[in-house]
Amino acid sequence: MTSSWMSSSSTRRETSCGTEERRAKSGKKFKYVFPHFSLCWTELLELKVRVPCEALDYVMANYGSNWNVPLKNWDWKSSPSNVQENGVWPVREWAELIQVY
Repeated sequence: MTSSWMSSSSTRRETSCGTEERRAKSGKKFKYVFPHFSLCWTELLELKVRVPCEALDYVMANYGSNWNVPLKNWDWKSSPSNVQENGVWPVREWAELIQVY
């Protein structure tokens, strides 16, 4: 299960964001933290979208300084350099919060 969050500071005009993942079998939560960044406009498949202006910093936060070296065994909960454990959902809440499709 994935949820995303984004916060903005109107005084700094910077944004930080992250994604939170949950393990369906254990209820563990993990979060991915990115440095503050500003947003720029770009076009993707004729659609204007916002992307981090500091693209390399954003990529390095997620994939590390060797981001351009392929990994054969990528693990979403331990491979990213910006992943942090973020607690565990109480078992009584699993039925509502964790849904496997």
